[in-house]
Amino acid sequence: MKISRRNALIGGAGIIGAPVVIGGGQHVAWSGRNFTKDSFDYPEFEAGPGQTVWKNWAANQGAVLSAIKSLQSEEELASIVANAQGGIRPLGSGHSWSGVVPTDGTDGTLIDLGRFVGVYDVDLPARTAVVGAGTRIGQAARLLAEQGLAFPNLPDINQQTLAGAFATATHGTGQELPAMHDSVIGFRMVTANGEILDVTAETNADLFEAGKVSLGALGIITQYTLKLKPRFLLHRRVWLEDIYQLLDRAPEMLEMHPFFEFFYLHNVGKALVIVHNYYDGDPSDVRETPDDDDLLEQLKHLRNELGWWPWMRRRMFNSAFPSDVEIENVKEESWKLLSTPRPTKIFETEYHIPVESGIAAYKEMLKFLDNRKSFYFPSEFRYIGPDNAWLSPFNDGVRNSISFHTPANEDYSLHAEVIEPMMLRHGGRPHWGKVHSLKYEQLKDMYPKFNSFRELRRELDPEGKFLNQHLKSLFGES
Repeated sequence: MKISRRNALIGGAGIIGAPVVIGGGQHVAWSGRNFTKDSFDYPEFEAGPGQTVWKNWAANQGAVLSAIKSLQSEEELASIVANAQGGIRPLGSGHSWSGVVPTDGTDGTLIDLGRFVGVYDVDLPARTAVVGAGTRIGQAARLLAEQGLAFPNLPDINQQTLAGAFATATHGTGQELPAMHDSVIGFRMVTANGEILDVTAETNADLFEAGKVSLGALGIITQYTLKLKPRFLLHRRVWLEDIYQLLDRAPEMLEMHPFFEFFYLHNVGKALVIVHNYYDGDPSDVRETPDDDDLLEQLKHLRNELGWWPWMRRRMFNSAFPSDVEIENVKEESWKLLSTPRPTKIFETEYHIPVESGIAAYKEMLKFLDNRKSFYFPSEFRYIGPDNAWLSPFNDGVRNSISFHTPANEDYSLHAEVIEPMMLRHGGRPHWGKVHSLKYEQLKDMYPKFNSFRELRRELDPEGKFLNQHLKSLFGES
């Protein structure tokens, strides 16, 4: 069953007609509401003479600055960094919601890594490859597949650069599958004084473990050496299931499927379950690709028309999408299934919860949101395996990732007012690239090596060239 408007009972008399007759006044009052944010207050940026403007993908972060530089070589980059008078920050695809990219003041410079792309070298017997730091995930995965190699795991979205994904601990799902940066076995970094370092666990163990998740605060990484897997296929299945039934079955699902995650469709009671198992065979002849944006439009339409009547809202959705119907069943190469473009612009907060508390945290969140009739956008639940990077949210064991989203043009106040305090009560650590409000005094106690990272950063960049206001607040710098 493909998720599409053809299969949903929305937009016609089946969903609208009966409510209007039964509760006409309530329906009219509800349908007259404006769900967009009254004061849609993402900042505006205007460039003056000799200045340029940068904005991120979601348009909630930006900067007016002197230059965005796209450089041809490491040597040119080293010269720019060594002689920089203002702040300098590396620029990837702009797919972070937090303030990791913008520079402070108009004398700053953004370094576009768009020339540091592609697969530079492959050692197939060793299953390693050297890849440019500015290569986007989707491009890197495709190029590596052509060489017979694959990332062990991938995140939902394939638009981030490798440097941005590794630096913010971007991840996929699987309790035995670490975040993407765990594939790094070496990197080249340009430091604040213009030195070019080749870093491995053998040459500099501390910088290696700190640099894998660095927020761009230690230097600018130009390339990575990665430990990979032979190219492999997965068997993907997707279906809908009652959320509480699924949460009870989560331990069983983890044993059955190495890749397990779900999106909960708030206020309709169903989870969209996605599992992948390793597969040794031929790809499917035809792949019916569900339209994620189409499903979002249907959920939004249900909210707009039936949010005032929760019982009918659930009933109409469940009649259109029964739990016993499989939505997708396909066998394909891993990189084609695990990671795709996601065009819908959203505002996102993501917290990583110790696995023993993850389901309890998620139940608390969904109970709260299911009592808010205006909410419809799905939230996501995943498992991530442990690693050793100093600022990795997963360096103390398996964690659950809970992602909370609102459409980019609707009220996002719940992120700071409700969701973040709720996740913190359950021991959550924030995703470095998503929206959060934590500062040094909170973060230093969350990570055993946080102050070690802070001291190493000061040693490598005593003048704070790579800092901006956001990073200063994270590391307690004036």
